[in-house]
Amino acid sequence: CQLYFNLLKSQIQLKISHNNLSNLDTLFQITKGRFKMGKIAENDLLQMELRLLNSKNIVTTNMIALKKASQDLARYLELPSENIELQIPDKLGEFVVDTRKALEEARSNRKFVIEYRRRRLESEREVARVKGENGLKINVNANFGLSQHGSELNELFNNYDQQQNVTVTLGIPIYDWGVSKSKRKMAKANLELLQTNLDQENQAFEQEIFLHTLNWANQRNFLETTEKALEVANKRYDITKKRYILGKVTITDLNLAQEEKDRATVKYLNSLEKFWVDYYTLRRLTLYDFAADKKIEAVDIFNQ
Repeated sequence: CQLYFNLLKSQIQLKISHNNLSNLDTLFQITKGRFKMGKIAENDLLQMELRLLNSKNIVTTNMIALKKASQDLARYLELPSENIELQIPDKLGEFVVDTRKALEEARSNRKFVIEYRRRRLESEREVARVKGENGLKINVNANFGLSQHGSELNELFNNYDQQQNVTVTLGIPIYDWGVSKSKRKMAKANLELLQTNLDQENQAFEQEIFLHTLNWANQRNFLETTEKALEVANKRYDITKKRYILGKVTITDLNLAQEEKDRATVKYLNSLEKFWVDYYTLRRLTLYDFAADKKIEAVDIFNQ
């Protein structure tokens, strides 16, 4: 998921940097014309030229970042080509992830819960075994056999000599200098310690599910906010650029509008990445597809 968004962000940022370079080149030509006409100071011309040069460097940097991101994803997916063109993921439909539902699915589907029960049962079995070793022990052994001898072969199969015996052994503990008692206390202490650890692990597990559920809900709202902020920043930049061409705002105002537009783009892309990472983390923790409202089966994973 991270490799996917690294490439997606690199592609979008390169596209934006090319667009910024094209705009700055046009504005630089306009600024030079104004300087020749004596309408602006040389400082404004130099500031625009400096932004143009920096924009060229940003394009080069983004091209390198795109190349690396493409190689990383292609190598991870074992693709023969690095020419990968990604699209922004479609928006999820409107649905609510209920915390109780998430906990219920996580408990029934996660390996952790099965491991939790197994460790407790093993510890309880050990306590029962130690207690059983310190009580009355009865061992019963039974033997039965047939034998015969004779000078002729057919005499061996007549009038067998039978041998039968039953042995009963009783083991009664008298005194073992407190060894058995110590073993019982140790087994019980281990069970209590394990139970404490398991309770703490279970609380951490439930807290993880709760926080991821809450975090994803907040992240969804944050994504909508950053998307709206990007829309506003782009609109403000377009208006400021037009006003700069008309000579109604300074180069400083234009630079500020572009910086805000670029920051809004980065925030939106980071928010988009975190939104999808949080959602698939929640799916992994619960093995449940909340968008489709169904459990995730093996066939669903292979078909994705």
